[in-house]
Amino acid sequence: MANFKQHLTAGFIGNGVLVAPIVATGYITTSQATLLWFCGSIGSIIPDVDSDTGTAQDILFTALAFLIIYTLIENFGLNRSGLEIIGLILAGYGTGFFLRNIFQKYTVHRGIFHSVLAAIFFGLLTVVITWYIHQVPPMIAWLSGTFMMIGVFIHLILDEIYSVDFMNAELKRSFGTAFKLFTYKDWKSSLAMLVPCLILWWLAPSLNGFIRLWGDSYTYTQLLHHFLP
Repeated sequence: MANFKQHLTAGFIGNGVLVAPIVATGYITTSQATLLWFCGSIGSIIPDVDSDTGTAQDILFTALAFLIIYTLIENFGLNRSGLEIIGLILAGYGTGFFLRNIFQKYTVHRGIFHSVLAAIFFGLLTVVITWYIHQVPPMIAWLSGTFMMIGVFIHLILDEIYSVDFMNAELKRSFGTAFKLFTYKDWKSSLAMLVPCLILWWLAPSLNGFIRLWGDSYTYTQLLHHFLP
């Protein structure tokens, strides 16, 4: 199994290579390209969020705690005393800590988060968040979700590669546990992720513009033209 640094490096480089020709064609701005690159890089470490001792879980749940704290202060912090602000901060941190404990209790490493279904879930979640909260155009929202999925796929493929012992030409016991459609032995976890996927798909913006652009062979001709010197 690849480590955190290897996953992040692969995601950073892989998504950078993919986003470069899109910028060169002028389909997106440099700031939008940064968003896509960021989403892809985050996606490359997300599958390890179910590892209780992993760096990915530390980063993601720390970020979640800060997001909760920011939301509480933004909505309830106006005209509050310093002591009350500290209370909001502690409440946000405590909520993040509580959610992490619940998450650890009900997840196992290389479970549902190491699957194609998880990639779809995080991709759709990214689409909805970037469209509703950051209010980016639908095209950029769907591109953000696509890059998130690509990052997850890079992680899963890299783990499977590390499950092969090339020196002794044999497969390790972990082979097949990283890249799977869903959790075959735990249908409840799979169903618990499938339902939010359907809800997110319903909430997501129209896909028509995205399909028109990326379903046109001319788009790929332009990408190839701008990728080569």
